Amino acid sequence: PLPLPGPQRIFRRAVRGMLPHRTKRGQAALDRLKVFDGIPPPYDEKNRMVVPAALKIVRLKPTRKFAYLGLPGSDSHPGGEEKGEGQDPLPEEETAHEATETGRKERGEEN
Repeated sequence: PLPLPGPQRIFRRAVRGMLPHRTKRGQAALDRLKVFDGIPPPYDEKNRMVVPAALKIVRLKPTRKFAYLGLPGSDSHPGGEEKGEGQDPLPEEETAHEATETGRKERGEEN
């Protein structure tokens, strides 16, 4: 399976779906869009503040579903890392073949 795209590509694709990207006007708007992973350099040294009116708990209804944009494409998500990294292998004491053999024995099945 292919790794999932990063958060910036997910966001860019979502915005592209909201724009008339097949017209010159929409293409120009999409070209002006800048998406960063994290805080861009001129703003990373500025003091940050919290706007209470913009907090999730104030703005969203309790029944609304939401997702953090960083999670699907980040390294914490199983599909987000490079091949072979971050995913827990099967326990060393039991391989996948042994697990199926154990399950068959418990059910009384033969090979």
